Amino acid sequence: MDDEGQLAIYKRSLIREIENKEYFLQQTTELLAELREREPDSGSNEEPKLWEEFLKRPMFFPDRSDPVGVSLAFCENRNRLNLNRQFLESNESQSLTMLQQVLEIQESLNQGLATLLELLSARLTGEMRHQRASNDENDARPEITDSIETQNNKLWDILNLLVGRFVAVDLCPPDADPQAIASEMRATLTHMIKKSGVVYMKNFQGPSSGLYRLLLKAKLVSTSEDGATVKLQDFSEEF
Repeated sequence: MDDEGQLAIYKRSLIREIENKEYFLQQTTELLAELREREPDSGSNEEPKLWEEFLKRPMFFPDRSDPVGVSLAFCENRNRLNLNRQFLESNESQSLTMLQQVLEIQESLNQGLATLLELLSARLTGEMRHQRASNDENDARPEITDSIETQNNKLWDILNLLVGRFVAVDLCPPDADPQAIASEMRATLTHMIKKSGVVYMKNFQGPSSGLYRLLLKAKLVSTSEDGATVKLQDFSEEF
């Protein structure tokens, strides 16, 4: 069947559906007019019968493929398309200009956001590296929570313990008193650390000579050119 035959069938179906709807609409209009003519309080026995007859009539439900509905929907879509086309044609230049401006602004904004994202990513990467380096440094370095005075007192306690229990005992002759030798060593070290940092070589005579050799071997002291004095090494000069 060609297109003209299908169109003819569609037209006949459309005419038939329109006639059916006109008939049902006419029947409904006449019945409603008859009901309006009767007064509600007339008390007529025919009124219930009339309503009963009215309710017995089947309701009209158009088919889903109703050609009238399809035609109306097609006409509505065609009218909407024509209106949109007219609007675009009448405002084509202005609309395109506005859209172009919006597009340029959006592209510029996207470029700015991309640059900002790159900067933030670079900064985040740098901060993460710095944080990892700080964490590694903190892990390698013991945590210091005490004050300088407390740390200094702890170091003096360690020094006194080292001299009294180890150095003096190891360097003490069999017939000497380790505690007395430890006191002499502590006095010499205290004078070197807290005073001028220089003592005479005679302070390292006797059992204390072993302490001098120990300090010299550890490069903690140095002697003068004439060998008369011993100076505590100043490590701050090396930094």
